[in-house]
Amino acid sequence: MRFVVLKTVDGLWHWELRETDGVVVAKSSVQYPDRAAVVSALLKVQSTAPKSLVFDLLGNLV
Repeated sequence: MRFVVLKTVDGLWHWELRETDGVVVAKSSVQYPDRAAVVSALLKVQSTAPKSLVFDLLGNLV
């Protein structure tokens, strides 16, 4: 998997997490004003995700 940062036509930035074949499995719901801000956000996701717990919609730990 890899993170990809993208700039939209309106000049805002977002990130996507893609499989090696390019399929998008996650993307940021927030758009950022510049590349530095989107990189900072994705690095935070990358560093904290391995420690995150997984819950279902009812709040039960999976």
